[in-house]
Amino acid sequence: CGFGNVGRQIMERLKEKGEKYIIVEKDRTKVEQLVQMNIPVIEGDAELDETLERANIREAKALLTTMPDHTNLIVVITARSLNPNLFIVSEVEDDKHASKMKMAGANEVVQGENYFFCCQDCADKFIENPKKHAEMQKLLDATCRSKM
Repeated sequence: CGFGNVGRQIMERLKEKGEKYIIVEKDRTKVEQLVQMNIPVIEGDAELDETLERANIREAKALLTTMPDHTNLIVVITARSLNPNLFIVSEVEDDKHASKMKMAGANEVVQGENYFFCCQDCADKFIENPKKHAEMQKLLDATCRSKM
């Protein structure tokens, strides 16, 4: 949800991998641009159940929120209530909101554009299966000697 810099980068990666995706955007100008570019988009407020329903949230395997923290928080709560098995990655602008985002239902929280992968393979694996990648990354982080 959201089509700023981060949303655009994520879309490009998903497109390269042939993954299905849909952008939820409430800015009409951006929506019109996306339509002209043949990019799947739903115009609406991602904070609303009906907008997420139109985006087929109940069948989605993952959600990435890239809006302001207060909006992301509502979207995470709403999406989690509609799809308890959804893997949710939420961007935070302010690190102090990360714990609240997790309490609201985000599986992973990243701060702005500081979400980097060590290599292209890791980025590809994340896109293929975000939940499995996150689990593996936690294991690697826990056992990595460079952090000791």
